[in-house]
Amino acid sequence: MRIVLLVDVNNFFYGVRDARAGARVRYDRLLAWLQGHGEVIAAVAFMAYDPARPDQERFRTALSQMGFRVVEEPLRQENGRLQGNMDVPMALEALQLVERQRPDLVALGTGDGDFAPLAHHLAQRGHLVWVIAPRVSLSGALARAAHRVFLLEDLAAEVPGLLEAEGSAAPTPEPEAEAGPLERLALRIARALPALAPQPPAPFLLSRLGDAHPDLSEEARRAGGLAPAAALAMRLYLPGWGMGVQESVYLVLPPGARPGPGVRPIPLAELARAGLERLPPAPMVRAILEELARFPAGEAPADRDALEEALAGRLGPSVSRRAIREVFAALARSGLLKEEAGALQWPRDLAALEEGLRRIRAERAEAALAGEAPAFRDRVRWAAGLGAAPA
Repeated sequence: MRIVLLVDVNNFFYGVRDARAGARVRYDRLLAWLQGHGEVIAAVAFMAYDPARPDQERFRTALSQMGFRVVEEPLRQENGRLQGNMDVPMALEALQLVERQRPDLVALGTGDGDFAPLAHHLAQRGHLVWVIAPRVSLSGALARAAHRVFLLEDLAAEVPGLLEAEGSAAPTPEPEAEAGPLERLALRIARALPALAPQPPAPFLLSRLGDAHPDLSEEARRAGGLAPAAALAMRLYLPGWGMGVQESVYLVLPPGARPGPGVRPIPLAELARAGLERLPPAPMVRAILEELARFPAGEAPADRDALEEALAGRLGPSVSRRAIREVFAALARSGLLKEEAGALQWPRDLAALEEGLRRIRAERAEAALAGEAPAFRDRVRWAAGLGAAPA
């Protein structure tokens, strides 16, 4: 079942706060619960915010990192009070999304009765309509227009941690000022990517990230490359995002985007691990090692340049020369590739070559994490497929 979720953040905030003395909604838990009912092809949060409140900026960033697209407007001063209303933007977005995405289910996260006509319209168009709302703000007219109604207070009994007391740990990353260099990079990428995603969701070139943030691109190059850094950021902070490759060009796949013909999805963990280890992705490395194991001992070239030329001819365009050079450097560091008696020497045993690289991989990965906080190291090891999920 294809699902669209639209949330009126201000309605949730005041309804839950007033009913539970400062409680707040964990939007990541809400999204995960809805994903248990089908494929969430779009999740959009609407909020009117106070520009003078830096904590609201952090909250908007956290929503983006959870997989929401955030539609926002600043609060306005009217009659000495701050006023804001996102009803019209949310209704228009709902109509546009159902026209483009053709969802089976539209979940409206609000109790505002002004959305009752929208719910009626969507139901008449053949969409299932669910309403998710705080008890105190639920309008009877909206409830009657929906196929199903879920009260947040009742849903909290089914979804642990959905509602939490004010002051409890937030589901956001640690503050950037306290983060190590790799964590800061991942945070910056996670904040930048949602703003680049086209609407309706569609694949876009990863190079757009570098074009929009040249300093970030340079920082990522020093950390192993923009593609591995983006893969790590997605694994850590952007659930539902993915990456693909088409004719050696990296593409970003936002939630709801269809890869299209000729686009090969890339396992994010594998790509993130390649960045930590400063080596090409595992399938490319294995192809190089297999070719080295098959290389006739009597034909060993005198230097690395000649060996690179020979392997490039054997492997073809699927493996870049840069990848070959990176593997050579790692094997030399492990002592497995060396020059003796005017010729290069290396074992023709694939297992020995792989074991030598494994040691170098582990050494490089730990070196890349040396400046990071212990908790973040554990999360990165999980994200890169090098360890279990942190507790």
